[in-house]
Amino acid sequence: MTIRDFQYMIAIAEENNITKAAQRLYISQPSLSQALKKVEAELNATLFTRTNAGLVPTFIGEQFLIQAKEILGSYRKLEHFISDVNNLQTGRLQIGVPYYLNGSFLSEILPTFNGEYPGVDVHVTQQTDLELENMLSLGSLDFIIGLPEAISSKFEKSMVLKCRLVLSAPPGHPLESQGIQKPGERFPTLSLKQLEGETLLEFSPSNPLYHMIKEILSRSGAQVHLKQLSGYGVEMVRRCSKAGMGFAIIPECMLIPRTTSPSEKYFYLENDEDIFYSICAARPPEAYLPLAAGKLLDMARQYFKNGSLGI
Repeated sequence: MTIRDFQYMIAIAEENNITKAAQRLYISQPSLSQALKKVEAELNATLFTRTNAGLVPTFIGEQFLIQAKEILGSYRKLEHFISDVNNLQTGRLQIGVPYYLNGSFLSEILPTFNGEYPGVDVHVTQQTDLELENMLSLGSLDFIIGLPEAISSKFEKSMVLKCRLVLSAPPGHPLESQGIQKPGERFPTLSLKQLEGETLLEFSPSNPLYHMIKEILSRSGAQVHLKQLSGYGVEMVRRCSKAGMGFAIIPECMLIPRTTSPSEKYFYLENDEDIFYSICAARPPEAYLPLAAGKLLDMARQYFKNGSLGI
C-alpha cells in the first residue's frame, strides 16, 4: 500500500463517488476503481458500501480513513522537514481557497513564487469555508485563505492584505465625471446617494461581500435596484459592470493589471473610512508552518503592500 493509495481512498470518501473522485485526482475512473479493489484485497475488507447517497465508508472503512489521514499528515510533515532542510529545493504546499475568492489574487503571486522556488509544488483546493476548515483540521491543508470574519476563531489567523472597497461604474455613465478627487487619493469619491435608482450588481449571500454591501447600503440610505449574480466571484462581477450591466462594489485589491484597463472608472465610497476588505491566512494554532508557506505568505504581503495590483 502506498501514500497514493491513502490519498485515493480519502478522495473517494470525500466525494462519495468514484467518478468525481477520479476527476479530482486527474486519473481515469477505471484506474481508481482498480486501486480501491487492490486496497480492499490487501486488507481483506470492504471499505465502502453503495447507497442512494453514494459510496459510504463501512465501519472498517471509517477506521481506515482515520489512520490514513494520520499517516498522510505525518508524511507531509516529513516532506516539509526535508524541504526546509534542503532550503526549498523540493516540497509541496496544500492551500485552501474559498469559492468566492476564485484564487484571483493567488494567480498574481504564484508565478513569482514558482520562479524563486521551482522545486516546490503548490496545490490549491477550492471549497466552501466550512469544508476548507474541516480539511485544515484533518491536516489535509497547510493553511487556508479567506476573510477573517468567515473563518472560525479556533484557528490562528495572520493578515495577508487589507484594502478599501471601490465602486465600479459602467462605461460612459454620466456619473463617471461627477466624482470628487481628494488630494493624495488614487480614485475620486462618490456618494452612494448619487446612485439613487441605478442598478447595483449584488453578490450571492454565500459571499461575505454580500453582507458588507448590505451594511453599506443600509448606512447610506441609498435606494438602488439590486441585481444578484448568484455564484459569481469578484472578477466576474467586475466584468459584468464593465459590460454595462450596472454598478458594482468590489475590493480595490482585486483590480488586477492584466484584466483591467487604465481607462476604467472606479470611485471610493463617501464615509467609508471604517470599512475594509481583509484577507487572512489561517491554520491550527499548534500546526507547523512550513518554510515554503511562510515564504509564499510574505511574498503576498509584500506584493499587496507595494500596490502591485493597482491599475
